[in-house]
Amino acid sequence: YQGNWYVVAEVRNDVGEPDMRCSRWNYLHDQQGNDHLSFTSILD
Repeated sequence: YQGNWYVVAEVRNDVGEPDMRCSRWNYLHDQQGNDHLSFTSILD
């Protein structure tokens, strides 16, 4: 695949509001409050 990679993951800001960011890697909180890396890619 030679085109652009669009990477989107849902994260939350300091006040807990949803915040959509474009990034290859995002730290996300699971239901136990642990951080884990999530990688999500969308091809155009």
